[in-house]
Amino acid sequence: MGTFVLLVALTQAPALPPAPSSVFKAGVVAVVASAVADVVTTTAAVYHGAREANPAMRPFVGSTVGLAAVKAGGTAAVLTAAYGLRRNGHPKLATGILWGVAAGWTAAAIWNATR
Repeated sequence: MGTFVLLVALTQAPALPPAPSSVFKAGVVAVVASAVADVVTTTAAVYHGAREANPAMRPFVGSTVGLAAVKAGGTAAVLTAAYGLRRNGHPKLATGILWGVAAGWTAAAIWNATR
Protein backbone atom coordinates (compact mmCIF):
# COMPACT_ATOMS: atom_id res chain seq x y z
CA MET A 1 0.00 0.00 0.00
CA GLY A 2 2.79 2.46 0.93
CA THR A 3 4.60 1.88 -2.37
CA PHE A 4 1.40 2.52 -4.32
CA VAL A 5 0.84 5.87 -2.55
CA LEU A 6 4.44 6.90 -3.26
CA LEU A 7 4.11 6.02 -6.94
CA VAL A 8 0.85 7.96 -7.24
CA ALA A 9 2.46 10.96 -5.52
CA LEU A 10 5.45 10.83 -7.84
CA THR A 11 3.33 10.62 -10.97
CA GLN A 12 1.22 13.59 -9.87
CA ALA A 13 4.17 15.85 -9.05
CA PRO A 14 4.22 19.03 -11.13
CA ALA A 15 6.66 19.07 -14.00
CA LEU A 16 9.78 21.11 -13.54
CA PRO A 17 9.92 24.22 -15.72
CA PRO A 18 12.40 24.18 -18.56
CA ALA A 19 15.84 25.55 -17.84
CA PRO A 20 16.07 29.35 -18.06
CA SER A 21 16.94 30.65 -21.50
CA SER A 22 20.22 32.41 -22.13
CA VAL A 23 18.29 35.68 -22.58
CA PHE A 24 16.69 35.21 -19.13
CA LYS A 25 20.09 34.45 -17.56
CA ALA A 26 21.61 37.50 -19.24
CA GLY A 27 18.70 39.55 -17.90
CA VAL A 28 19.53 38.43 -14.37
CA VAL A 29 23.13 39.53 -14.86
CA ALA A 30 21.95 42.82 -16.39
CA VAL A 31 19.69 43.57 -13.40
CA VAL A 32 22.47 42.95 -10.90
CA ALA A 33 25.03 44.91 -12.93
CA SER A 34 22.68 47.86 -13.43
CA ALA A 35 21.83 47.92 -9.72
CA VAL A 36 25.53 48.06 -8.82
CA ALA A 37 26.15 50.75 -11.45
CA ASP A 38 23.25 52.82 -10.10
CA VAL A 39 24.55 52.65 -6.51
CA VAL A 40 28.12 53.49 -7.52
CA THR A 41 27.17 56.38 -9.78
CA THR A 42 24.59 57.75 -7.34
CA THR A 43 27.15 57.74 -4.54
CA ALA A 44 29.74 59.45 -6.74
CA ALA A 45 27.29 62.05 -8.05
CA VAL A 46 26.06 62.94 -4.55
CA TYR A 47 29.64 63.17 -3.34
CA HIS A 48 30.26 65.73 -6.09
CA GLY A 49 27.22 67.81 -5.16
CA ALA A 50 24.33 66.27 -7.08
CA ARG A 51 20.98 65.59 -5.44
CA GLU A 52 19.05 62.31 -5.56
CA ALA A 53 16.12 62.78 -7.95
CA ASN A 54 14.05 59.91 -6.54
CA PRO A 55 12.27 61.19 -3.40
CA ALA A 56 11.84 57.64 -2.08
CA MET A 57 15.60 57.09 -2.16
CA ARG A 58 16.70 60.46 -0.73
CA PRO A 59 16.72 59.29 2.91
CA PHE A 60 19.23 56.57 2.05
CA VAL A 61 21.65 58.59 -0.07
CA GLY A 62 23.65 59.84 2.91
CA SER A 63 24.81 56.29 3.61
CA THR A 64 26.40 54.14 0.92
CA VAL A 65 25.57 51.04 2.97
CA GLY A 66 21.95 52.15 3.35
CA LEU A 67 21.63 52.92 -0.34
CA ALA A 68 23.21 49.59 -1.26
CA ALA A 69 20.92 47.74 1.16
CA VAL A 70 17.78 49.31 -0.31
CA LYS A 71 18.98 48.60 -3.86
CA ALA A 72 19.84 45.00 -2.88
CA GLY A 73 16.32 44.59 -1.52
CA GLY A 74 14.84 45.95 -4.73
CA THR A 75 17.07 43.69 -6.78
CA ALA A 76 16.04 40.66 -4.71
CA ALA A 77 12.38 41.55 -5.21
CA VAL A 78 12.78 41.86 -8.98
CA LEU A 79 14.67 38.56 -9.24
CA THR A 80 12.17 36.76 -7.00
CA ALA A 81 9.27 38.03 -9.11
CA ALA A 82 11.01 37.07 -12.36
CA TYR A 83 11.86 33.55 -11.18
CA GLY A 84 8.31 33.13 -9.86
CA LEU A 85 6.79 34.21 -13.15
CA ARG A 86 9.11 31.93 -15.10
CA ARG A 87 8.33 28.99 -12.82
CA ASN A 88 4.58 29.59 -13.23
CA GLY A 89 4.60 29.52 -16.99
CA HIS A 90 5.35 33.13 -17.94
CA PRO A 91 8.97 33.07 -19.12
CA LYS A 92 8.55 35.85 -21.69
CA LEU A 93 6.97 38.21 -19.16
CA ALA A 94 9.69 37.36 -16.63
CA THR A 95 12.42 38.05 -19.17
CA GLY A 96 10.76 41.31 -20.22
CA ILE A 97 10.57 42.49 -16.63
CA LEU A 98 14.25 41.72 -16.07
CA TRP A 99 15.32 43.65 -19.15
CA GLY A 100 12.93 46.52 -18.44
CA VAL A 101 14.27 47.00 -14.91
CA ALA A 102 17.86 46.67 -16.15
CA ALA A 103 17.19 49.34 -18.79
CA GLY A 104 15.71 51.71 -16.22
CA TRP A 105 18.52 51.28 -13.73
CA THR A 106 21.12 51.57 -16.50
CA ALA A 107 19.52 54.82 -17.64
CA ALA A 108 19.68 56.09 -14.05
CA ALA A 109 23.35 55.16 -13.83
CA ILE A 110 24.11 56.95 -17.11
CA TRP A 111 22.18 60.00 -15.89
CA ASN A 112 24.16 59.96 -12.63
CA ALA A 113 27.47 59.63 -14.45
CA THR A 114 26.75 62.72 -16.53
CA ARG A 115 26.04 64.96 -13.52
